[in-house]
Amino acid sequence: MGRKTNHTAKKTSKTTTAQASMLEALESRTMYSGTPLAEMGYLQDWKLGSTTANSISAANWNNLTQINYFSLTVDSNGNLPGYVSPSNTSGVTSASGDNATQQIAGIESLIASHNSSAKVYVSVGGETEVAAMTGLIDHPSEYGSFATEMKAFIANTHTSGVDLDWEPTTATKGEIDGFATLITTLQGQGLN
Repeated sequence: MGRKTNHTAKKTSKTTTAQASMLEALESRTMYSGTPLAEMGYLQDWKLGSTTANSISAANWNNLTQINYFSLTVDSNGNLPGYVSPSNTSGVTSASGDNATQQIAGIESLIASHNSSAKVYVSVGGETEVAAMTGLIDHPSEYGSFATEMKAFIANTHTSGVDLDWEPTTATKGEIDGFATLITTLQGQGLN
């Protein structure tokens, strides 16, 4: 994902033009597996508070099933910037340096104000965070630390899970295997 703009996603025939416009502001994706179809949007942390983010309040929230908060970063030791302890994740910052906990609370308030059942997931990584994600992937001994911090952050922000966004232009077999192991480690902590 990274800081790409104007991403055009495939839309279902049930999506209206107004909904499509809102979903593009969210970097939408339509997931074609499962029934019914899911509409998911990536809401970039650097757009929160801007007119783009404010425009999503007019969306048809009944069609939006998932919002991915984009994004957190991680260091090669599996640490989230601003993480203090499992009971204190309120200082975790986004990839842009904003307070992620406060931004996610704002997203959840917006969802609640529209009586939407959309779930919020937290994205880690992205196009501009490839080096950070690869640094973690190259240090398997730190997967447990990362999973522990993510589990605490997810629990404290009442979000539904994590979206790992690793976008390398090249990757070794060891890195690909490491990425799979990292996912398994997160699942072992009960994260989806």
